[in-house]
Amino acid sequence: MDDERTIHLPLEVLDKCDECGQSGDSHRLRICSYCGERAYCSTECQKKDWPTHKASCGKSKTDRIPLTAFYPFLACLAEACRFHPSKPHHPAQTHAILNSPNPGSQPARFPDGTEAVLVLLGESVPFTVDPAAWWPTAISSPVRSKFFRRLQREGYLLSLVLSLCIALLQEVYTTTSAPDGSRRIRLQYKNSPISDFGILKGAASVTNQDQLAYFNLSDLTFRAGQDPKEHYWLYFKTLSGQEITLDCGMFTFNFGLVVHGAPYGDSIPLPIPPATAPAFVFDPVTARTTPHIAEARERFSVLRDAGLQQALSGPEIDWSAVYDFMDRVAGGACPDIEKDLVKVWSRDNARALQKVFQRRAWTRWPAEPAVDIEADPGEMHGRPPVEDEEWWNYMERWNRKYNRGRVTRDELGNAFRRFQARRAGAE
Repeated sequence: MDDERTIHLPLEVLDKCDECGQSGDSHRLRICSYCGERAYCSTECQKKDWPTHKASCGKSKTDRIPLTAFYPFLACLAEACRFHPSKPHHPAQTHAILNSPNPGSQPARFPDGTEAVLVLLGESVPFTVDPAAWWPTAISSPVRSKFFRRLQREGYLLSLVLSLCIALLQEVYTTTSAPDGSRRIRLQYKNSPISDFGILKGAASVTNQDQLAYFNLSDLTFRAGQDPKEHYWLYFKTLSGQEITLDCGMFTFNFGLVVHGAPYGDSIPLPIPPATAPAFVFDPVTARTTPHIAEARERFSVLRDAGLQQALSGPEIDWSAVYDFMDRVAGGACPDIEKDLVKVWSRDNARALQKVFQRRAWTRWPAEPAVDIEADPGEMHGRPPVEDEEWWNYMERWNRKYNRGRVTRDELGNAFRRFQARRAGAE
C-alpha cells in the first residue's frame, strides 16, 4: 500500500432512514443506487440529504460484482497459494510411500481413538522425482496424481482463508468514487449488497475413510493429517440477510467439487493457471437440494473488525494486528510459518485483485461458472471402515525392537511389508 486508505463500510442492516432516522422494514426503505451505502424512506428524504451525501457518494455508479461470478476467482487464488514457493512441501510428497493407500483403503484406528487411512513413509525422495518411484504401488497414474493433489491441498487452511479476506478488505472495501475517475467496487449476491464477510470455524463432515495420517519409518514419527474438526471457510452476508459460504478446503478429504480455472487464468499469480480449483458454494439455492458439508461453531467478521480496519488504514499494513486476529480465530498462538504465509499470500492476492479491477476482468467471466466433480479414478465402493488395532500392535512390537537396537531400519520396513502381504493374501 503506497498511501493511507480508509475502509468504507457498507450498510450492515436496512432498518432506518439515514436522513430522518425513521425506522421501517426493508420493503419500504431504499438504498442509494449510486453508492449503496445510504438508505432512505422516501424520495424527499434522499433529496434533502443529497448536499451532505454527495461528497462521499460521488457521481458514478458502483461497480457491483456478482458473488456467483466472483467466487471461482477466489478459489483459483486459493489454489495459487497452495503452489506458492514459500509453502513447505508436504512430508508425504518428499518421502517414498511404502504402502498402498489407494481408493477404498481401510482406515486404521490409533491409540488416541482417531481413525484415518495410514500412509507409510520411507526414505526421502526429491520433490520432482518420477511419480512411479515416489509411490510405486498406486493402482494407476490417475490415482497417483489425485493423491498428490490431495497432499498439496492439505494444511494451512486458516492462513489461506485469512489471506483471501485481507486482500478483499484491502482492495475492495477501500475503493470509493473520486474526482480522478476511480470507481467504487463492491460485492453483491443477486440484487443485495454484501454487508459483511469473514471466517467461519467449525467441523467438516468427513468420514474416517477420507482422512489421512502418516507414519515415517525414517525417523519413527507419527503425523495426523488435516483435522476436519478444526475447519475454516469463508462467509458472505447480504444486506437482505442471506448467507453464502465458500469452502476451498475439502479436497484433501476427497471431496472433489471443483471449478474450472481457464476463464480466470490471466489474473492468477501462477506460471500455469490451475485447470481446476476446489470450491463448494453453499447458498440459498443449493440449500434446497444439498446438505452443508461443515457446521460452524464460531464466526469472525473481517470486514467489521475494528482492529483489522485500523491495521489496513496506514501506508503499510500492521501485520501484528493481523496476527493477533489470526490467533484469536485459532484459539491460540499460530506457528510462525502460518503467519508468514498469511503475509506473503495476502500481498499476492491483493496484487491479483488489483489486476482484475484495473482490467475490469470480471465483466468477461461467466455468470454461471463451470463446475465439475473429481471422483477417484476407478473408485471402489462398499469397503466399510474397520478398527485396525492388529496392525498397530504388530508395529508397536517391531518399533520397540528397533528402539532397542535389535533390528535395523530395513528390517522394520520389511516387517511392515510382510504384514501387508499377509493381509492382502487373506483378502
